[in-house]
Amino acid sequence: MVVKPRQPYLEWARRDDEEGLAESVFETLRKEPTVYLLPEYEASWPKNRTLEMFREWFEVQMSSIVEDLYLGETLEYLQ
Repeated sequence: MVVKPRQPYLEWARRDDEEGLAESVFETLRKEPTVYLLPEYEASWPKNRTLEMFREWFEVQMSSIVEDLYLGETLEYLQ
C-alpha cells in the first residue's frame, strides 16, 4: 500500500522546511510514489491525529515497489 500526500500535508511540511525541499518532494511523491519502511518517528507529527485527518492529508493506493531504509532489524516475511 502506498500513502501519497495531499495539500494539507504539504502545508504542514512547509513549516519546518529550512532547505526549501517540501514542494519538490511533495510533487515527486504525488507523481511516482515508492514505499519506504522506516523506524517509527512520531515526535514531530501533529497531536490529536484522527482517521478523518489522515484521509484529508493522504491518498492510499497499492504498489509493488518497497524500499526498506531501516537497517536496525531484518524483516521476516509471513507466508
